[in-house]
Amino acid sequence: MNKLTKLYFCLSAILLALPAWAQEGVPSSSMSVAAQKLPAKSYVYKHSGGKPRELDVFFPPNHNPSQARVPGVVLFHGGAWVSGNRTRLRPICQYLASRGLVAVTVDYQMLSQKDAAALPQPETCKRVCITDAKSAIRWTREHAAELGIDPQKIITGGARPAGI
Repeated sequence: MNKLTKLYFCLSAILLALPAWAQEGVPSSSMSVAAQKLPAKSYVYKHSGGKPRELDVFFPPNHNPSQARVPGVVLFHGGAWVSGNRTRLRPICQYLASRGLVAVTVDYQMLSQKDAAALPQPETCKRVCITDAKSAIRWTREHAAELGIDPQKIITGGARPAGI
């Protein structure tokens, strides 16, 4: 098994565990002290619904984007298209960054029931959210060089909230 296959296998296992981690937080025993202290750098990836949409990027320790290209992971919080925010996934992003990935957590536009009902047909609340998610992925690929991400190795994932 080559190094890349091992990496994808490990990332798959981590992404399968995201729903449990998002509900309970990353178990402290599995997070290093370094992972708990990794800061994020926030970026505006677009404007939608009259507001700037932001994402947080967590870098591996001692990561030099001008010299290294590492895999990236872009994570989206759950919330049934109407609730939640990117801060829910910060502990997971810190953990993944401490393991050598550039990890991104994203806020996207959510609509109240009233706003969703006022959307013109065939627009839906879900489509509004997914449009922002696609923009965040596109932004990450477009800025891969400055973030030190290999644009051919970007993984996406998400977590659902407790009770759903």
